[in-house]
Amino acid sequence: MFYLKLANEKANTLRAPQEAMGYFDAAMDLLDQMGDTPENQHQRISLIADQVYVFGPLFRIADYHDLLNRYEPMAVGLSDNELLARFYGSLASCKIMFGHCDQAIAIGVKAIELSRTAGSPESSAHACFPVLLGYRMTGDYEKVHELKKFYQSLWEEEFNLRLYVWTLNQVGWAYNDVGRVDNALEVGQAALLMAEKHSDHYLISLSHSMVAFSYNIKGCMADALKHAELAIEASNRSRAIVDEVLAKMIHAWILCCIGELQKGTEILSEYFSILQDTGILQFFLPCCTFLGEGYWSAGDYKRAHEVLEKGATLAERYNMKCMLIRTTYFLGEIALNTDVQRAPFYFEKTIAISQKINAEYYLARACAGFGRYYKQTGDTKQAREYLNKALDIFERLEIIDQPATVKEELAGLPL
Repeated sequence: MFYLKLANEKANTLRAPQEAMGYFDAAMDLLDQMGDTPENQHQRISLIADQVYVFGPLFRIADYHDLLNRYEPMAVGLSDNELLARFYGSLASCKIMFGHCDQAIAIGVKAIELSRTAGSPESSAHACFPVLLGYRMTGDYEKVHELKKFYQSLWEEEFNLRLYVWTLNQVGWAYNDVGRVDNALEVGQAALLMAEKHSDHYLISLSHSMVAFSYNIKGCMADALKHAELAIEASNRSRAIVDEVLAKMIHAWILCCIGELQKGTEILSEYFSILQDTGILQFFLPCCTFLGEGYWSAGDYKRAHEVLEKGATLAERYNMKCMLIRTTYFLGEIALNTDVQRAPFYFEKTIAISQKINAEYYLARACAGFGRYYKQTGDTKQAREYLNKALDIFERLEIIDQPATVKEELAGLPL
């Protein structure tokens, strides 16, 4: 048993999830043959609690969730706070992947509290990803930055590569949500530099993907495409399905944004079909927004509406505000071409939520959309007001491509 657990840990450390899974299965089989003593129960729960980086990269999240639920009573019964902190951190990771943000936050915060009670705050490292992502998805960006300070204190005391890179990436995504793209690039490059220093291709791929997304939002398309391609290259070397899916979806989205719409939408539609029945909303909802935007750009408004409406319904059901504003914004743009009187509903909703969570990038996009609505319906005064508001925000955020589009709309207004 000792050697199987050691082999699992080594494979996990070396980012070899398939090998680690083989050793995990063998260890679990062996434990089934051993007596159900408190010592063996502790070995089993300790083994299970540390497999989040094995099941996750292999996209076997549902299997891991079922396993954790099955053994939760045993874990609680051992009355070991340090072990329970690791266990609940992994359970929170599963919850967040299925979109259960409030549950993920509650369970993850419990893990952090248990780790502090046990005097080993580092045992809450598994909770880093789900709690940060939960706060980000629900638009509570202040909590994201507060928690970043806590985890920073941990890695400054004892460095943990995964904790460092995961934290900075989530902070970067949060910066992107509110339009602070330069800040996102700063932390993303720091995460990428550290991942490259340790030759961790899994974390290298994830970091390149975040940086690619940031450059695309900013409007630096050549840099966006370069990092998206590097993300795919790293994912091919990491042998982890999860970063391959993310890398290829972001690459396909960028292809759509640079005009390669057929190629981009074909890739995204394939992932849409694969992901829609998995229940893994943290991948399915971004796929909805990327694919919906691609169809919209291609003028395929029917399919764009179907995809984005599905995404908006799920985002609202699971209180994922940062995804809801993306889907409702593009539904508004579609309505300008298909049902103009419906457009204000979507833009008003996007603006209201964006203002509530201080997500200025999509606030500006929605203001620009509202300006186009008023221009289309002949209200020049309101059109000018909303377009100028959008322009002010885009220029303050130092977004490169959007201001030119807005200025063109303003120039087309009658005096």
